[in-house]
Amino acid sequence: MRHPPAFRVLAFCQQARTGVVSLWGTGPDPLQECNDALVPDAATQAMNAPDWLSAYADKLGVDAPTTAELKAVLELAGEAAHASERIAAPVACWLAAKAGVELEEAMRLAREVSAS
Repeated sequence: MRHPPAFRVLAFCQQARTGVVSLWGTGPDPLQECNDALVPDAATQAMNAPDWLSAYADKLGVDAPTTAELKAVLELAGEAAHASERIAAPVACWLAAKAGVELEEAMRLAREVSAS
């Protein structure tokens, strides 16, 4: 039985961490090979999140979020996801924006929903 690629990478990484010789590892440093398989390098990653958000904000004609605003949005998304399902995270943020409420108020209301 052939395992899916993600399983093979995880199995390889486990073997590299435990010192067991890997059948999949071909390079001299299995830990580096594991890291290379799991972490995209800058050449393969198009943009980081702040750059992407800034470019998207430009397209929308609004300012990119400040560090504090980004943190608040992520906290709101986390509250929604942890209180229900992960799909609630982006939709909760969208609903708050659609309602035009400030992030602090959106978080207060999300916590009320979570507590009920």
